[in-house]
Amino acid sequence: MGSYDNVGYALAMDAFKHADPARAARISGSVCTSPLQPGVNPVTFPLDYAGYGQQVGTTLLTAPRVTAEPPLPAYARG
Repeated sequence: MGSYDNVGYALAMDAFKHADPARAARISGSVCTSPLQPGVNPVTFPLDYAGYGQQVGTTLLTAPRVTAEPPLPAYARG
């Protein structure tokens, strides 16, 4: 869903506001008319999203790599 989807935002807010899991039936169908959640600027969103994608790509290309899994700690070897 990312951090911009209005429907995902509405579902998360519904879950926070109720003791039970989120229910689509409690959410107004009008949330589908806006692609962006509250607080996301529709003017700057395309450039912001492109920057996000670029940062993800950079991180994937430059993050340190390991050649093997680390040994299991004693508590996990049971």
